[in-house]
Amino acid sequence: MCGIFGYARRTPSGMSVEAVEQRLRSLFKLSETRGKEAAGLAVFSGDRLSVYKDAISASEMLRTRDYQNFLARAFPRDAKGGLQSFAVIGHTRLVTNGSQVVDENNQPVLRDGIALVHNGIVVNHTELWEKLGQRGRKPTADLDSEVLAALVEEAVTEDK
Repeated sequence: MCGIFGYARRTPSGMSVEAVEQRLRSLFKLSETRGKEAAGLAVFSGDRLSVYKDAISASEMLRTRDYQNFLARAFPRDAKGGLQSFAVIGHTRLVTNGSQVVDENNQPVLRDGIALVHNGIVVNHTELWEKLGQRGRKPTADLDSEVLAALVEEAVTEDK
């Protein structure tokens, strides 16, 4: 199965992006034993949700310039130059459904402003999509976990 982790920090004044990066590096490396086919990260900070994922192991991803650039953009600073509050979810993938070479099949799943990670297999995803399809919702990838994000999005929409 896959590896998942989360990390949230409220009012991280005085904390540097480098300190956050070090913590994320540790979390990714600990999670990588659960899946090496793909890795991804979703960051919510300020009023922005940012997602980065790639069809490579977490160890490889951590060394890429694209990942470093993502981190620099994903963590905005407050008026004093410190980090804003943030929440992070990460995922290391052991492929079950959908090829990892297609980014939409990797996690975190991003759908309608919802970022989600999941560890496991949704065995009834076909039936769930049939029901959701009757209400106008369709899958955008071959990843079974996407149906969970669609169900959350539907529940949030109904609550408004």
